[in-house]
Amino acid sequence: MKDNRRQTRLGIFTRPIDQGTSGNDHHLLEMIRRVLERNTRFEIFLIHYERNDREIYRHAPEIVIPRNPVRASGPGRWLPSTEPSRP
Repeated sequence: MKDNRRQTRLGIFTRPIDQGTSGNDHHLLEMIRRVLERNTRFEIFLIHYERNDREIYRHAPEIVIPRNPVRASGPGRWLPSTEPSRP
């Protein structure tokens, strides 16, 4: 029998990775890599402010949110990107 339940969605805010200003960015990057490798239970999204070319964003869907909280509150702002994945 087919299981029609949806996976639990999990969003990880990746600002420290994008900033790259401390050791925290490397630790978070390594933790996310390991979780993505072993994950079978969650639908994982990486959340950040601006698109960039970091390799980690090729492994999970991104959600790009505006820095301005007023713009962030508009309809449809929190949906995953519909743009095609990067090669």
